Amino acid sequence: MSSDPSALSERDARKDELREENAIVAPYRGAIAWRLIIEFVFTWSAFAAAFLLAATGRISLWAAFPVCVVSSAMIYMPLHESVHRNVSGDNKNMQWLNELVGRMSGIIFVFGLKQHRKSHLLHHAHTNEVGGDPDVITAGNPRRIPGSVALITIMSLLTPVLAFIPPSRKLIPKSVAKRLGADTASKMDPEDQKNRVIRNFIDIAVLIGFTMAGLGPEIWLLWYAATRIAFTWVVFIFGWYPHHPHAETGRYRDTRIATFPGSTFLIRGHDYHLLHHLYPRVVHYKLPVLWNDIEDVMIARGARIEGTASRVGTPIIWGSAQ
Repeated sequence: MSSDPSALSERDARKDELREENAIVAPYRGAIAWRLIIEFVFTWSAFAAAFLLAATGRISLWAAFPVCVVSSAMIYMPLHESVHRNVSGDNKNMQWLNELVGRMSGIIFVFGLKQHRKSHLLHHAHTNEVGGDPDVITAGNPRRIPGSVALITIMSLLTPVLAFIPPSRKLIPKSVAKRLGADTASKMDPEDQKNRVIRNFIDIAVLIGFTMAGLGPEIWLLWYAATRIAFTWVVFIFGWYPHHPHAETGRYRDTRIATFPGSTFLIRGHDYHLLHHLYPRVVHYKLPVLWNDIEDVMIARGARIEGTASRVGTPIIWGSAQ
């Protein structure tokens, strides 16, 4: 153990800083997220109603489609918060509800809770680290995101072929593998990769089952296509926008506060994404309110602040880093 007085002094100062931050953040975390639970019930019900009404011929597929797209995008938030166990807060007797909300949200969003938890927590632990952060594949030009989502979708549907005929994996062009982050994925937790494969098999089984039952257009358009469009939006607002240009790894610099008029509505509070990474046990709709109390502290820490949230905010980086 180092006895260097300067090192000890820095360590003590760091502890003091964290205590100051925790004192500010404490009132914002730990409670059951009732608003999130209501949001989950409403969103899940909207998706299910649109699907059932279309399946029974009461409304057209194209009337149900936008409802399914929007509700699919919205349902990601309960799934994401359940990853961090924010649905039930610190109430151990309500942990079952947290897991239920996460699993039910994942049914719509085509993500398994267990799968997403492993991947997302790796993202938090290794933010912007090539080879460690599974979300780093979103870096670069955001125009590439729809194409990448399309490739991911096609590859997931080919899972049985790739799983049972290993030589078929060699047929994947190197450019496609690189774009999908195969080099990064190969270094990910094997259990995470296993969960992804299992989830892909489940999705394919659902698609085949509903198609054989005569509900092919409904399951392919209202569930699979709608959720892939929603996934594209989520990749942009959670993967690309908060971390662009994915160039820094420091505690207060690996993501950012980046606000503009209407951003909180569009990005659901994650225009304050830096606060989420610092304090992941604070539910998303409390992040903008927390910012009002902790802004001065973040400025003092040298946090990355862009847009309109603060008097010291710099212009939002949309293109290449300046």
